[in-house]
Amino acid sequence: PLKPTPTCTLMKDYYTWFAKMKMKVGNTIGWGVFYDDNCEDDKAEQLCLVYVMFNKLIVDVLFVLQPEGGFVPIVLLQPYATKVSIERKNILTNDEITKLQGFYKQMLSPAIDIYQKDKVDRGKNKNMALFFFF
Repeated sequence: PLKPTPTCTLMKDYYTWFAKMKMKVGNTIGWGVFYDDNCEDDKAEQLCLVYVMFNKLIVDVLFVLQPEGGFVPIVLLQPYATKVSIERKNILTNDEITKLQGFYKQMLSPAIDIYQKDKVDRGKNKNMALFFFF
């Protein structure tokens, strides 16, 4: 976890997703990061869309603030889970890419608003800390 813990609602160093359906042997779950079409550096701090795929269908999307350096994937298993296999591949179809582009455009403006507000709030908190400690 980041220290100190960020106050920004978009600046989380993890994204937790709980399946609303039971996982069965043979089910697949995938996580992905979708960047703006004009992204020049996928390791820069930036807003990006994180998505979850279950059995090759997009089931959840969320805007997050990617920290500088990019994401580091971590897989945590429930106590009853005994085995997981991890593969790195792109299985998105053109329709899914189009769907993610639509989600990106639809959700970007509210995410930017939250990000800007959080930046202002963090600046205020930093100034208040300086006021109280100096």
